[in-house]
Amino acid sequence: MSTTTKKFPVSVSFGDFVTRKDEFLVPIIGGSDTHEFMGISSGSPFPYGAVSYIGKAVSVADVLDKMMRAGINIPDATEAQEAFGSYLKELQEFRVGNVVAIEYSSAATSVWSR
Repeated sequence: MSTTTKKFPVSVSFGDFVTRKDEFLVPIIGGSDTHEFMGISSGSPFPYGAVSYIGKAVSVADVLDKMMRAGINIPDATEAQEAFGSYLKELQEFRVGNVVAIEYSSAATSVWSR
């Protein structure tokens, strides 16, 4: 059974960072030195997200489809499926309204609450 979620981080202004656009956020495939999420529609980096209730179940396939339709290059589909599957599972630990950040390491990607 594939992992789904009805909660997803959305870009948010937090601290010194001010966003001009609301969009759903995912990990950067292959990791990043900047500790930022990537916007699912624009590919733009965002340092923080707010966990939001989206009202319908979203799967890894839905995320990949949305990114491909937006023209975002996904260099390794297998790596993306694994990363997004772990990400969707990890999101279950957070409550709606939590402000989250992301951290990348050679071993894993982790999302944590601010």
